[in-house]
Amino acid sequence: MARLHQKAVGFDDLEEILRWLLDQGFIRPAEGAASTAEVGIPDTAIAPVKARLIEAAESVLGADAGRVTRILREAPDTYEGLEQAVVRCKKIVDLIIDEKKAAELKAYCLRILSQL
Repeated sequence: MARLHQKAVGFDDLEEILRWLLDQGFIRPAEGAASTAEVGIPDTAIAPVKARLIEAAESVLGADAGRVTRILREAPDTYEGLEQAVVRCKKIVDLIIDEKKAAELKAYCLRILSQL
């Protein structure tokens, strides 16, 4: 990922573009892609982020947050695991609750993840 950032100097919204491409299925992580630890995200940083994601779901969805918060709690404690859980939660909210709330939740969660 660091090499990509070096090659894409000047693209301030690179992370957002990559997330969109990933969410739309145009790209996927390479086999053997770096783990959270390998890119310098300490394990101690994941737990507070996971808690913030759960709070975001409760804030956006209110009483309907139960299933989504369970998915977030059970997500692997890695950046990739949390990101995949957010995408999964968005799909569930799209189907069961409301597309607008799904989009709001996903945007909120991706802002939280981008702070890692």
